[in-house]
Amino acid sequence: EERFPGNPQAVNDQVVQAAFGRKITGRLALQLFGGPNITNLRVPVGGVTQQVSAAGGATLTYALGSHQDTISVSYNHGTSNGAGVQIGSTLDQVQANFNHRFSRSWVGTFNFGYARNRSLGNTDVVQNSQSFDSYFIGGNVSHPLGRTAKLSLGYSAQIQSTNLAVCPAGTCDTNSTSHRIFGTVSWHARPFVLR
Repeated sequence: EERFPGNPQAVNDQVVQAAFGRKITGRLALQLFGGPNITNLRVPVGGVTQQVSAAGGATLTYALGSHQDTISVSYNHGTSNGAGVQIGSTLDQVQANFNHRFSRSWVGTFNFGYARNRSLGNTDVVQNSQSFDSYFIGGNVSHPLGRTAKLSLGYSAQIQSTNLAVCPAGTCDTNSTSHRIFGTVSWHARPFVLR
């Protein structure tokens, strides 16, 4: 359930999906998934408190060369949390990823895509229904630090436009661009066997 401070609305989203995967050739694989999506709203939107829709998507993956490098293209449709700007949204997203092993220990990922978020509710009933179009691009490299840790460094950018102005901190605009540079160190315990 998604809730935001100062707003009476809450979004409770439940999804049941079935998945199917098939290796089409030695290098090409397809995965399909989908099912019903039930969204309950605490405060009615256009007189409706429950929406039943479909959620699902597909991923096509192709292995290059030694099968350590891959290209994948995916599509997803469903309900998202609205990223804090909308109180829930209907999401359609297309994304492409390229994974490459530079050396025995350095692995890189490059991705780009497009997402469209529309306000929950029937846009014929809900006036001023807001939608966001986002283009994103990014990449990162990772390197293991011993057997239990990994270092990752990366960059991402997002270019976003909307049909209604957004006014954070008193400045209103319909377009925004954000950049993010990050570094992370992740750690995991060594596996242990229960007997």
